[in-house]
Amino acid sequence: MSGAPGPRRRADMDYLRIIEDGAVLISEGKIVETGMSRRFGNLAAAKGAEEIAAYGKVVMPGFIDCSVSLLSGPPAYETASNRLPVRGWPPRRMELETRRRLRWFARGGTTYAGAGCGHGRDEATELKALKVLRGLDERLIGIEPVLHAFERGPEFESDREYAEWLAGTLIPAVRERRLARSIECAPWPGVEQAAAASGLRVRIRSSGRVRAGPVDVLLPDAEARPDEDGALALSTGFDACSSPFTNMQAALWNARVRLGFSPEECLTASTINAAHVLGIEKRTGSLEPGKDADIVMLQTGDYRDLSWYVGSSLVAMVFAKGLEVFPRLEAL
Repeated sequence: MSGAPGPRRRADMDYLRIIEDGAVLISEGKIVETGMSRRFGNLAAAKGAEEIAAYGKVVMPGFIDCSVSLLSGPPAYETASNRLPVRGWPPRRMELETRRRLRWFARGGTTYAGAGCGHGRDEATELKALKVLRGLDERLIGIEPVLHAFERGPEFESDREYAEWLAGTLIPAVRERRLARSIECAPWPGVEQAAAASGLRVRIRSSGRVRAGPVDVLLPDAEARPDEDGALALSTGFDACSSPFTNMQAALWNARVRLGFSPEECLTASTINAAHVLGIEKRTGSLEPGKDADIVMLQTGDYRDLSWYVGSSLVAMVFAKGLEVFPRLEAL
């Protein structure tokens, strides 16, 4: 996945730079070296290192799920009488629910998520949710907190009133407390300009598509692949109330079958391009020296299987910052 510093545009998304019979050397949570496995026998840094056999398996960057409403309410069938269940959650419940769901993502090979709430729709709940997300120790997977604002709260009589509150109250409060570096929201009038003026990266979601600067993120309900030759990313768009996907393998399958992605484009869109969406491309998203050791080992020797099979996970092992989070931490 190494290559040019910017996000991969459509013409370059098929290029994966695969190393046959390769190896990755990890130390203190970072990637030290990658290359042909026969080279590593002569590396001083590799002397005494623990060896994990990956013969006949794909080793790849961890998935980055860049648009996740992690602190969304229970499934819709449980919330018919209360459309804002998250408002009543204390911080401890938010933390426990977040950790429980992060395990689901880790099992599917996700090592980093752009996560928010968006279901409180009031200042107290949204700030509390971002504090919880910001305070996680990331022992399972990495979290980039994102302010979500997709639907207006019941206290507001119009979209304009809600947008003015977002721009004048919530966005300044988030920025002042440094709880998030970006906002993902519906196309509320004036909010994009207000967020940009506050120094937040702005992502606009509409009709299954998120405009994130030079990268467009396609969610499972995207109607079609954009015609333009731009950079694309994929996400599960997880929301417990409306989009219950936690496994990026399903998002890849959907992109291949419904949107016409190639298997190579699926991988690029769910790793390095997704890292660019969150602004973490210098830390993760590809297997390169100096980056975090966010790595997935598959139970197959063909990466194309990821976007072909759906309904069962092909993930054998997951490492986040060099720590084995699946299956080892499943027992914790």
